[in-house]
Amino acid sequence: MQDFFDNTITSSASTNDILNILGKPRLLTKWDNEVRRLEPTGENQAFTIVRNQAAINTTERLTVRQIADTIIYDIQGNRLSYQVQFTVHTAASTAVLDQRVLIDKNNLPHLPLSLLRPIAKHALLTNLRALVVFAERWSADIEERL
Repeated sequence: MQDFFDNTITSSASTNDILNILGKPRLLTKWDNEVRRLEPTGENQAFTIVRNQAAINTTERLTVRQIADTIIYDIQGNRLSYQVQFTVHTAASTAVLDQRVLIDKNNLPHLPLSLLRPIAKHALLTNLRALVVFAERWSADIEERL
């Protein structure tokens, strides 16, 4: 895997809430508007991604795993395979979410990466912002119930 780009954002949601949301792949449709649904593949934490519109990959398989405070999305596509690592930590009473995107250099599309990088970085940052909004609402709902 080769580093492609990083995004960082802060949130008032708890680190546990963010990790819980990221660790539940079915919630992806709540904060990534390009994903219509996830279809289970029959393997643990593995899904086929069904998108709302055309993307670089026509088919994608998502697997999710967690290592400490990092949730890892491994995406195997028919043209581009990549990994998105979400690491959450606390700084000054605020959750900090670092997103690191790596691409499989052995499975690169015939696209100039210099053109793909800013488009992908912006799209994933937009999704990251939507994740923060969803996580903050999620945290507020939980606190109201307590």
